[in-house]
Amino acid sequence: MSDEIVRKFAALHQLANLGIASPRSLIITSRTCNDVITSLDEKSEFGYWVVRAELDHKRLVTQPAYAFADLSTIFASVFSAEPNCTLLMTRLIPAIRAGVFFKGREFVYCEYVRGALQSLVRDGVTPNRLLCSLDGSIRFLESNRSDFYYSWVGANLERRTSLEIERDPQIASLIEKMMVLVHCSPDLSIIEWVQAADEQILAIDYKSSKDDFLGDYQDIHRGLTTRCLTSIPKLWADQRRGVEASGEGSILFLERPLYSYVLDKTGLSASKLVIRAGGLLAHLVVECSRRRIPVAISQTFFDARAIPPTKLQVG
Repeated sequence: MSDEIVRKFAALHQLANLGIASPRSLIITSRTCNDVITSLDEKSEFGYWVVRAELDHKRLVTQPAYAFADLSTIFASVFSAEPNCTLLMTRLIPAIRAGVFFKGREFVYCEYVRGALQSLVRDGVTPNRLLCSLDGSIRFLESNRSDFYYSWVGANLERRTSLEIERDPQIASLIEKMMVLVHCSPDLSIIEWVQAADEQILAIDYKSSKDDFLGDYQDIHRGLTTRCLTSIPKLWADQRRGVEASGEGSILFLERPLYSYVLDKTGLSASKLVIRAGGLLAHLVVECSRRRIPVAISQTFFDARAIPPTKLQVG
């Protein structure tokens, strides 16, 4: 079983232990696949399913999701090529909106987008941003127009253009439903979620973080009001002063926090990152924080490039 599938299944198990609702997920092997198909058929659990299959960091399935009727064919194809492979299968929830929240010790910071979550965590769009106190009171709300969003059409993820800022008239209802998950979550949790057409919010991933991931309330509020959001803010400030003083250290400039920079290690090669726009809870930023690489989301810093000439630039 690949490391990512092990991590993902452990995250779903942790969500269940916390009492947080999530889509049904199943581990599939070559010995159990036929029984799973039969069981789902008997329970009329049809619809669409996301199938994850990896071996040595190589994806063995390519489509975003599969119809129930196609699962037998997919299983046969994967297991004929890699009989010892293990798959993770999760019921697809066609999201009307999706997001990620971080629960700090004094606040909840959330980023969310219209449609599926992929545009935020993998493709670097600029999300709506929400800062709440732990009782759900709004402390900061920023609505943004994403360049595009994804919408599920059957088993396909279609990219669509955003024409205007999405000002959510149901923000109070969204916060109320999200806070149900927040209250079940430990401090320093990072929870990815989707909202279904019936407005139910389901968690789809769980990660833990360190105490200084987004700093304290003053750090995140200052970042929102000054439009300079930083991960590991105290380390960012210390390293920035050190680089400016000595000219040492590499700073990577990126247009967007794309997941491809995690896969090819580009985004993990510098001592810190400056990104023009995107989400502070995108996968790239979260992964950088695990490696103690601070990140700034700031168009001002990006445009100024006021860093000594030892910088490394991409984008």
